[in-house]
Amino acid sequence: MDFLIVGLGNPGMQYENTRHNLGFMVADKLAERNAITMKKEPSFKGVLGKGKIGGHDCLLLKPMTFMNHSGDAVVLVQRYYQVLPHNILVVSDEVALPYGKLRLSEKGSCGGHRGLESVEMRLGTQYYARLRIGVGDREEGDLADHVLGKFQGEELTNLPTLIEQTAVAVEMWVAKKEQNKES
Repeated sequence: MDFLIVGLGNPGMQYENTRHNLGFMVADKLAERNAITMKKEPSFKGVLGKGKIGGHDCLLLKPMTFMNHSGDAVVLVQRYYQVLPHNILVVSDEVALPYGKLRLSEKGSCGGHRGLESVEMRLGTQYYARLRIGVGDREEGDLADHVLGKFQGEELTNLPTLIEQTAVAVEMWVAKKEQNKES
């Protein structure tokens, strides 16, 4: 496989439509847009889909290990399919960005995000791409309550557009990475 796209989140109905599950939502949108069937793969500790994005062989993964252990699933898939770390893109929520803002980086630190920290630790490198989706920081109260909270009001109204835009950004990343390989 050429690329591994990972959407971070937490399994279980109580976490559906929460800020922390934006990565899952984007993975689902990518599967829908690219006709990729996702199915539970217990041996990979996740929900996995194989297909083409922009004509390129891609894996879509939603780790079912809970956020803080996402790297366990990522490394299982990465090793089995022999995907190079620089061909991995992890999609996650980010409290340090305003709601709706996207930030793509090809490498870097986890920035305090426990899911990214787990991926970094298990891969043994910071040289994987990450696409962070701004969810804004809390006005007051506990950070965990904020990221595990459900979208409300205007955020909820704008959520489908944000998910669609993020899926398009992932597709553009795949196309650009493939274009760079060919040049």
